[in-house]
Amino acid sequence: MNFAPDQLPSPSGEIGYTVLALDAAGNPAKLAGTFEVDLLAPAAPDIVAYLSDFSSLLGIRVDAGESAFDLATTDSSGQVQELGFDVTYNARGDFFSYDFAEAVPDGTYLVITDQYPAGNTASTSLVVDATASVPVDLAREGLDGFDIGMIDLSLAPQAQLSLDAAQILAFTGSVQPLLVRGDISVQVVPRKQAGPR
Repeated sequence: MNFAPDQLPSPSGEIGYTVLALDAAGNPAKLAGTFEVDLLAPAAPDIVAYLSDFSSLLGIRVDAGESAFDLATTDSSGQVQELGFDVTYNARGDFFSYDFAEAVPDGTYLVITDQYPAGNTASTSLVVDATASVPVDLAREGLDGFDIGMIDLSLAPQAQLSLDAAQILAFTGSVQPLLVRGDISVQVVPRKQAGPR
């Protein structure tokens, strides 16, 4: 059974159903019940500090989420790899410190993902590129496997970012906001309208 988006509670709630069936002799049977729908996603991880050298990222500090985060990288070819790290929790500051097993080089997108118990996720994409003025490639293969809620350009001060409505919706859906962090200018291209508005 499939449900249209407007038939589901947003972001979570209970939905009822009734199933009717007939056997070969025409005898009816009915089954009714309810189930829970949970569409609520966590906030995108908030990176509060960076440990880097001139050409790579060595670690990050992130505000605590639902649990320890998952970390992955996507390189210029779109290949996604899990990132090894050591993590420590600071209870006084309520943050996690991640020290990477290997440096994350310039040109890489680091994706940090938080997950609720129901399985809903939100990710922050950190662009690591401190030396070049390059466009941010939101169509990079591998990113489509994540629910991006934040694009962090703090380590890419010369990056160029252009967004259109379709890209924002593809990343976040119609409810979640897309946050962009960094000391840059962002161009948002409006979606073309058909006919008079």
